[in-house]
Amino acid sequence: SSSSSSSSSSSSSSSSSRCRDGTTFQVHRVVLSAASDSLGSSLATRDVAERDMKQISFDVSSWSLASILSFLYKGVADIALQDGPELLRFAHMHGLHSFGEHVACGFRSRLNAHLSLDMLVECELLGYDELAAECERYVVEHFQESATCSTFVRLPASQLGSFLKPEALTVANEESVLEAVLAWHAAEPGRDDCCRMLLQQVRFPLMALQSLRAVEKHA
Repeated sequence: SSSSSSSSSSSSSSSSSRCRDGTTFQVHRVVLSAASDSLGSSLATRDVAERDMKQISFDVSSWSLASILSFLYKGVADIALQDGPELLRFAHMHGLHSFGEHVACGFRSRLNAHLSLDMLVECELLGYDELAAECERYVVEHFQESATCSTFVRLPASQLGSFLKPEALTVANEESVLEAVLAWHAAEPGRDDCCRMLLQQVRFPLMALQSLRAVEKHA
């Protein structure tokens, strides 16, 4: 009876977690519950709903889930650059503040143009203000590189406008700023009014005459 009770207790204290690609990881409810009320509640709810299955699914990649569990169990985690936005969303959703800060701190010295643009949207939504400021600084200081990223043309007009402040912007010439604004305008319909406002921040007197002809149709 004692052995049966011990076995039952051991079984009930462990569960499996499944990530988006179907990979499963063994987890212990005491660890997840201690780290996050949300994660603990998820396990409890799943037990009630599925009785003895005791499995919880997370909409994250296997690499992300491995990083999350490594941090919860060991206090350290190797974070892949491409997993940053997903990990910040997970940390915010489940109240894993220490993990969120761990991810944010790890990326401040590893930013590139693509990551900065991707992370910027997540940081502003989720309240990681310091990392958002670092991402903004990187984009402004590497504007020409950033303007070639696919994420650039998805920026809201207000965000792009904040990058175009001449006192902060680092570019080789003003033509590159014009090209970036026109590329942003062409990426989606309905941007005419916003484009005209953004063009007001381009320093046309610094440009050659032939470059100015490209903007005539937007006047």
